[in-house]
Amino acid sequence: MSPLAVVLVLAGLLHGVCALVVPRRDPFEFGFESSPSGRSGDKWNFGRFAHARRGRPLFARPAHTRHPDGFSAHHSAGLAGYGNNDAFGAPAPPTPPPQTPNGTYALNVWQFGAKGDGKTDDTAAFQKALDEAYRLGSLLVMAPPGQYVIRSNITIPKACTLQGTYFSVPAHNSGQDKTGGLPNEGSIILGYGGRGTEAGCMITLSELAVFRAFTIYYPDNVRDQMPHPYPWSICMSGINTAVTDVECLNSWNAIKAVQAHRHYIARVQGQPVNTGIFVDQTYDIGRIEDVHFNPWYCHNETYVAWQMLHGQAFVFARTDWEYVFNTFAFAYAVGYRFIESQAGACNGNFLGIGADMMANASVHVDMVKGHGLEITNGEFTSFIKPLYGKQVAEPTQVLVMGSNTGAVRLSNSAFWGPSDRIAKISGSGTAGFMGCTFIDWDGGKQNYSAIEVDGGTGNLLVEGCDFKKEKAKHISMGHTLARAIIMGNTFEDKMIIEGLAHNTQVGFNADTSSHPHRRDSSTSST
Repeated sequence: MSPLAVVLVLAGLLHGVCALVVPRRDPFEFGFESSPSGRSGDKWNFGRFAHARRGRPLFARPAHTRHPDGFSAHHSAGLAGYGNNDAFGAPAPPTPPPQTPNGTYALNVWQFGAKGDGKTDDTAAFQKALDEAYRLGSLLVMAPPGQYVIRSNITIPKACTLQGTYFSVPAHNSGQDKTGGLPNEGSIILGYGGRGTEAGCMITLSELAVFRAFTIYYPDNVRDQMPHPYPWSICMSGINTAVTDVECLNSWNAIKAVQAHRHYIARVQGQPVNTGIFVDQTYDIGRIEDVHFNPWYCHNETYVAWQMLHGQAFVFARTDWEYVFNTFAFAYAVGYRFIESQAGACNGNFLGIGADMMANASVHVDMVKGHGLEITNGEFTSFIKPLYGKQVAEPTQVLVMGSNTGAVRLSNSAFWGPSDRIAKISGSGTAGFMGCTFIDWDGGKQNYSAIEVDGGTGNLLVEGCDFKKEKAKHISMGHTLARAIIMGNTFEDKMIIEGLAHNTQVGFNADTSSHPHRRDSSTSST
């Protein structure tokens, strides 16, 4: 054998040994894929989407994943297994889910017969698309711009998403389209079914389902008439459901989250006339953020007067540590209502919440749990303009009813506007105001105190607050109250406190009277 032949044989043997011992360099190290060579190891998965590419960046999107109607397929952000090219039996890549006929992982409601013309009933087409999405592996269902008529109800199956075109919550103000025509931008659901009844739901979310990027509008609830009842626009009935970037323009009842543990409601706007959001039977932390209810749709006196007589923006029954952040409501009877259902009452953390022009109460508490409510950075005012009808209640910023046994604490919050009282408190729970600013009260000149305890048997805490109104009473309490601490407050005029609890501690307050230490001592009544 010639020396050259010997060298070639030895080189072949060495190559074989290296192939067994040294694994091939992984293409992930460079962010590029090897050129295809016909071996399975040269293909890899990007998330759930497997395709071979020649020398292209990892995040390039192949043409076949772009929807022919302009929507991009929904891509996972994770990186899945990448082949079996290691010498010692690395697992094979996972089998990708079945693709839709056009090779994407999103469906279009137009494929299933939806018209979006504002006339044709698209209910069946939406449901067919959603059912097919679930059958194919919980895919995304897209609704292009259009006016989709829904005359009954649809259900979003488990882990499916129904998405419109808005990537920021839309808004339609009352000055737009004064003729009373239909909104015509983006993906719009027109609700017609169930007029005259509150029973049922138009859109129901199953476990892990998502509804986002739509406007919901009821054409028969016109601006110059009394509004009509309709079923709930959206019902969240499964764990980890989400509603985001949705405008409930003129819903009767907008969003109900019942047995929707760990629900997520974010970036929702509109003018729901009866109830904005209702939560009950939620046994794990729910989250609500960036919700804004305002009469942009309709300023008509008849319409808004009904809303201010009956409407409630947020209603909470049994929910365990609800987290509510950056929410606001304007022109309702009640801004935030806390009730007890058969399942129980609420406890929660409320940060940066606001309520303006509430005819009855900004915060109305029938019942909360013992560990109660923590409200921080609130902004509240309660009154009614004569334009929307006569005063039908005594507008109060914080109203705590005699049925309450839990704690209600407000910190670093501001209260203004011509309400009758800042707070009217009953019940056996604890009510506390820490670091708050009280601008105005006794708007009707009835000689009301800013904070009034009416027959309560619990505790009152007022600490570090600023009473800004002159020539007004500040705090009144009855002998039934168990304990009260009035500490470290400032008063624009002479501090006036009427009545004493069984055990009242008053100290380190500052007013502008000629007797700065008047009543500035620990006091107990018998």
